[in-house]
Amino acid sequence: MTTHYQGRCVRITSLVFEARCPARRTFAIHDLTRVHTREVRVPAVPWSTSIRVCSSGLAGVAAVAATADWPAASQQILSAATAVLLITATIAATAASWGKRGTVYELRAVHRGRSVILFRCTDRFAFHQVRNALLTALDERGA
Repeated sequence: MTTHYQGRCVRITSLVFEARCPARRTFAIHDLTRVHTREVRVPAVPWSTSIRVCSSGLAGVAAVAATADWPAASQQILSAATAVLLITATIAATAASWGKRGTVYELRAVHRGRSVILFRCTDRFAFHQVRNALLTALDERGA
C-alpha cells in the first residue's frame, strides 16, 4: 500500500481516502467515481457595508461640526463625537476584514451512488496537493 498524501486532515493511500476533519470518514478508492473540484465564493458579511456607511456619515457630521464652529457644539460634544467616530471606525475596519470575500475549494465525488464532499479548505496550495494525490491514487487504480 502506497501513501500518496499524509496531512493533518487527510490521508490518501492507494486503497483509501481518509478525511479526519471535521469528522472521520473513509472512502475506498475503488468506490470513487466522477471526482471533480468546485470553487465556492464566500460572500462578504452583509452588515459590514452598513457599518462602513454609518461610520462615514458620522465622520461627515463631525467634520462639519468642527469646521463650521457651530455655537451649540461645545468642546465636550465634539470630544464625544470624535470618540464615537473612532469607535465606529474601529468596528467598521474589523467588520470589513471579517467581510472579505474568499474562496472555499471542494473536492467532490460520487461514492456508491451518492454525491459526497471528500475535502474542503480555503488554502489553495494544500487543496491542490490533496487533489493531485487523489488523482494519482485513481490513476493507479486504473492501471
